[in-house]
Amino acid sequence: VRRMPAEHLRRTLFQVLHVLHQAQLTVPGFRHNDLHLGNVLMTSAHSVLANETNAEESEESERTDYCTKYVVDDVQFALPMQSNDGVPIVADFGLSTSTKQTNTGVHKNKEWVNKPRSDVPCPQFDLFSVADDLRRELVEHMHGRQPRSEVLQQVIHVLRACSPRCLRSGSSSCSRFNIRRQRQLQRKKATIVVSLDSQKMLYHELTPARVLLSDCFKTYRT
Repeated sequence: VRRMPAEHLRRTLFQVLHVLHQAQLTVPGFRHNDLHLGNVLMTSAHSVLANETNAEESEESERTDYCTKYVVDDVQFALPMQSNDGVPIVADFGLSTSTKQTNTGVHKNKEWVNKPRSDVPCPQFDLFSVADDLRRELVEHMHGRQPRSEVLQQVIHVLRACSPRCLRSGSSSCSRFNIRRQRQLQRKKATIVVSLDSQKMLYHELTPARVLLSDCFKTYRT
């Protein structure tokens, strides 16, 4: 992540958020419950293309340009990519839950009793989890310096909106989401306000779709 070019980082963030958007759209109440950088695997775009076209993979294959297309709330996006670029794959759904499917592992494992993992629907939790993990990686790498790239500035702004300071607690990746605040969000009684594209909204109204439609990704719109 730290060595990833800013544009590649933005594109990767878009793709991860789109996976989360589709999961929440398709499976009511979906929660990954363990969405951090360690569960975002990278594979080459050529490998994905080879699987889709049943073509043979080759490390010596030509580097070709193409676009991957996405749709979010009737808005179309086209992400420019090359065949050797990395493509994120969200993995490890062992703790996932939904409205119709609970997960006994979330409740029975004593290690997670006081952790924020839950089977209660909360669209913001997975957003917070991956955004906070990525934000920490980038901020620690910059050592207090301001990002020079405008693209990186936009990415960090989005990450901070998805993981506001008032929701952070603890230091371990699975307990940084403040449990008391999470319960407030689930009951829609939280008064946490965040700013996205200079427009303020209540945090419990923030969804992957709203983030994908932010100015950070407007250059991908067609």
